[in-house]
Amino acid sequence: AIVEMPEVYGIYLSGATKLASEDLFLMNMHPFEVELSGAAKITSLSVDGPSVDIEISGAAKADINVNAGEVEADVSGASKLTLTGTVTDLTIDASGAASVHAKNVNATNVDVDGSGASKIFIFVERELKVDLSGASKCEYIGPDEIILRSIDITGASALKKVQ
Repeated sequence: AIVEMPEVYGIYLSGATKLASEDLFLMNMHPFEVELSGAAKITSLSVDGPSVDIEISGAAKADINVNAGEVEADVSGASKLTLTGTVTDLTIDASGAASVHAKNVNATNVDVDGSGASKIFIFVERELKVDLSGASKCEYIGPDEIILRSIDITGASALKKVQ
């Protein structure tokens, strides 16, 4: 189906739904929200705006290209989020068996909170804050000059710099 409308401020999918988008969501001054639950799936979504709020739960999957000042991603259950693009401040909260692949996001500052058996893969340019518990893993790529702040790792969790 082809859907046309003058303005879209968010996408909300649940159950066994799928969305593939060919166009850019240009938000100018408006925040954009993405909420997925169940077995919902988004492919090829591109968003450009001041802020993007992403919530994914269940076994949902999303592939999103973002260019934003601020992105907050809350990923839980067995969900998977793949991010690309450019972000100034990226906040990731992953729990359960969730995975977040954001190595192809040029992020200036990243704040990661991982719990359970979550897996998080990121690129960070300047500052990294990490709170990991359970058996969560976080791998990051970035220059040697990264500022590591508020590093709290408990249980069998691990933070690792990779090339």
